[in-house]
Amino acid sequence: MSIRSNLIIFVGLLFCQLLAAQTPNMFDRDIWVAQKKFATQKNMDEKVRTGFFIADLYMDLDKYDSAQIWLNNIADFYSIKEPTLFNYFLLTRQSEVYYYNNLLQLGLLSAKRALSVASGIHDSLLMADAYNMIGLMYLSMDSCTNAKKYFFSGISFAKSPPYPAKYFALSNPHHLFGNMAEALEKLNENDSAIVYSYKSLQQAEDIGNERGMAVAHAMMGQVFLKLNAIDSSEVHYLEAQTISQASADIDVELLSYAGLAGCASAKNNYPLAQNFIRKGFEFIQQYPSINSFFTNEYLHAVLSIYKMNNDQDGIYKTYQQIIRVDSIRYKNNFDQVENILRLSAKNENRYLKLEVEEIKNKSKLATTRLYLVIIGFLFVAGFFVSYRYFIRQRLKVEILKNNISQDLHDDLGASLSSLLIYSSLANDLMDEKPADAKKLISEVSRGSQQAIEKMDDIVWAMKPPTEEGELLEARIKNYGSSLLTAKNIYCHYDFCANTDMRIKNMEARKNILLIMKEAINNIAKYSDAKNVHIKMQSKGNHVLLSIEDNGVGFDINNHEKGNGLENMRNRAQKMGGVLKLSSKLNAGTQIWVDLPLTNISDR
Repeated sequence: MSIRSNLIIFVGLLFCQLLAAQTPNMFDRDIWVAQKKFATQKNMDEKVRTGFFIADLYMDLDKYDSAQIWLNNIADFYSIKEPTLFNYFLLTRQSEVYYYNNLLQLGLLSAKRALSVASGIHDSLLMADAYNMIGLMYLSMDSCTNAKKYFFSGISFAKSPPYPAKYFALSNPHHLFGNMAEALEKLNENDSAIVYSYKSLQQAEDIGNERGMAVAHAMMGQVFLKLNAIDSSEVHYLEAQTISQASADIDVELLSYAGLAGCASAKNNYPLAQNFIRKGFEFIQQYPSINSFFTNEYLHAVLSIYKMNNDQDGIYKTYQQIIRVDSIRYKNNFDQVENILRLSAKNENRYLKLEVEEIKNKSKLATTRLYLVIIGFLFVAGFFVSYRYFIRQRLKVEILKNNISQDLHDDLGASLSSLLIYSSLANDLMDEKPADAKKLISEVSRGSQQAIEKMDDIVWAMKPPTEEGELLEARIKNYGSSLLTAKNIYCHYDFCANTDMRIKNMEARKNILLIMKEAINNIAKYSDAKNVHIKMQSKGNHVLLSIEDNGVGFDINNHEKGNGLENMRNRAQKMGGVLKLSSKLNAGTQIWVDLPLTNISDR
């Protein structure tokens, strides 16, 4: 094992131990035992198995960034390019980490690589597992037709356990049948959904898997409720509740309470529905560690029941819970996603390095003739450069897609969720409290305009700069004109020719625009200035931005820092640049940003 591999493992162990020391109650004793075992094991296969075991334990605790560290440790032991059993599980675990953090495009890419490995070693059990993982990705992306196709392929390869000891956890047939039932239910193929739910139940019963049995009953309860077969739905939800309670599958038990409440409401027995809903809320308080996905699904089911029965207090209480769960999920998810993307990029780089080593090894075999060696080397070198460039570009595009997806999910998703809540509350309050409803409608209008502007900025940044399209200069001028003119502030612009065309990086274009907009917004709100001077110029290998006003200024030493300035500084740092601020009372404010051209030109 290389010194570098040992160093990475040591850092991973140290990180996990420091994290565990801060929150000891969140870590099972099994993790500590496994970490110590990993540190002392000599046999490579056993060591890697222990590493997978630790990664799985962290995933069970929703600590996906910690799981990613251990996946990186495992990748140091084996070439991730070879079609082996260990590399298959490395790819599927990586796909699982992406899946649970809503990085679905990256998860789909890893799952399809895993399918390629499974096909390469002609292993039907692995192929069934890979098809199931790909189907789950499409199902989560609401591409149910594609999901249905992959689940069907997985079912054709599926075999009932027990499986040989060499395998880690695999998808069982009841998983594939159950996931197929969910896809069919979303496609409104309800009769087929019931058939596959029964098949899932039978497969789970055959191997005594209580969770699989409970999930299958819950799915049948959902489909029968949708078909208004209330008695049948109630029977299956009661079975799901009984089985999940016995097997301590608290997430399934929580959803069964929502289903039973829905059945009671459909029978016009609202007091009984309220009783089941109350049990669910008590359950959430008793088990705060329930996955936020299941909690959210329960809360939205309860919200539908409250709305159906026009229970204003219940609607308000449920909205409060939804907002609380969403805020916790967004907060926890942001840091994890950032760490996962940073750490998983190492595996992609490792893949490229293995390509280099493979090409070098192949070139050494061509020793028969000097000319053949030279020609072979040139061919391989050219192929490597082209392939490396292609892989890097594809990785860059995938990362950019996920950054944009994360922006839409975190920023616009949260905004739209708030707008939906405000509009629903306004509708509920319109008759009884019209003044409060009017205030909420104003919030909806303001929030909608902000959401449109954010979406417009993202779409604009994705377009490459062209002479025919709207350039960064024009966009800044339009924003400045609309905001500053209304305040009787004269703005002078000084943009160096062709500087705009050199800023080709999409993320950089968006960040520069947002820095400028934040600065202009602050001037309009607080400066009381009469004149503003905005510059964007190229100087050597740098792009220099400056925004100066002759307003009232402020004392930097006594000024309380706000999110706006900090956001501007963070955006500059993301581009590898520096932001400086100068201001004095009654002497105006100056902001300078220095950006290296290599970081923002995409060259």
